[in-house]
Amino acid sequence: MHQTVPDPNSLQKEIGGNIEYFRLLRRKTIKEMASVLNLSISGYRNIERGFTEVGITKIFKIAKTLNIEVSQLLYSNNPTITNAHKSIDNPNSEMVESYIQSHKQEIIFLRKQVEILTMQK
Repeated sequence: MHQTVPDPNSLQKEIGGNIEYFRLLRRKTIKEMASVLNLSISGYRNIERGFTEVGITKIFKIAKTLNIEVSQLLYSNNPTITNAHKSIDNPNSEMVESYIQSHKQEIIFLRKQVEILTMQK
């Protein structure tokens, strides 16, 4: 049987989405994850957004930090992830609040970066 190879960009986005989902589920901040991986906050966010390909060493580090199996990050057809993503649509979900909070932190960080860059001119 012939098996199709997934598009690398969509695979990066899927893995990034899975990482973000489990980070929120485990109530880890972007800053914490960036620190564990020895990355800048924006560097880490690029992984979650699927803009940056994440190497196998980092995938293992992420899984260990989030106390999950590596396979949970790699496979989007995992029923745990699929069902959990649906709960994000529930406006009463604690996960949604955590998601919103992490994005607020990112916005604050980015605003500070813009201020710094503007002052340097």
